[in-house]
Amino acid sequence: MSFKTTHALYLPHSKLEPVDAPPDVSADGSPYWMRSERQTLRKLPRTGAILFTIRVQLAPVGVLRGRPDRAAEALAMIESWDGPMRDFKATDTMDGLVAWLRSIAGPTPTG
Repeated sequence: MSFKTTHALYLPHSKLEPVDAPPDVSADGSPYWMRSERQTLRKLPRTGAILFTIRVQLAPVGVLRGRPDRAAEALAMIESWDGPMRDFKATDTMDGLVAWLRSIAGPTPTG
């Protein structure tokens, strides 16, 4: 999963291009969108050809307001990323999103 400030399905930008910091995160989580991809390989029975598909799914992060458990999971995912993954996902532009997720996720359980 990744977080983007656009609902565009096609994102032809290089990961090496600088990313501008998005505007402040509003109460409903905008401008952020959650993006996930499901990739599949299938062998076609008659020809034996391999079919590769990608299904992109998007949802506004605002849907997490009703799911603090999922907001906590998203926050834990972001916080688990090491340095190279943080660079790849451009987390230096996500401070507002991380703070918003914390406010939705509520207190962290202690064990």
